[in-house]
Amino acid sequence: MLVRNLLFLGLIAVMPFPVRLLSDYTKRPLAVAIYAVAFITSMQLQRLIWLDVTRPEHRDLLREPVSEGVRNGFSRVLLGMLVVFGAAVPVGMFAPRYATLVWVVIIPLRLVVGRLTNWPAWRPTGT
Repeated sequence: MLVRNLLFLGLIAVMPFPVRLLSDYTKRPLAVAIYAVAFITSMQLQRLIWLDVTRPEHRDLLREPVSEGVRNGFSRVLLGMLVVFGAAVPVGMFAPRYATLVWVVIIPLRLVVGRLTNWPAWRPTGT
C-alpha cells in the first residue's frame, strides 16, 4: 500500500507538466496522449487506494467505517470517469481539440447523471 501511495503522490507532483504541455500544445496528439495517460493513471491509483483503504479489514485506517454503498458508489464514479476519459483518448489522437472538449463536458455530465439517478450526495457525517 505504501508503494501505491508514493506512486500516486509522485504522479500528482508531476501533474503540472502534462497540464502545461496540454495548454501549450492543444493541437498536438502527443500532448493530449501524455495528459490522458497521466490523468488515467492517477485516477486508477486513486481508485485502488480507495478500495484498499475502505476494505472492512482496514477499519483501523479510518475514523468511521464506510458503508458498502458509499464504497462501491464512489468506486463506480471513478471507474465511470476512467472509461469516459479513456474513450476520449482515441478522439484526441485524431482531433485533439474535441478530446479536450469531451473532457470538459465530463464533470457537468456526471452531475446531471447523478441528479437523474438520485445518487446520494457523499457528505461527511455531522454536516
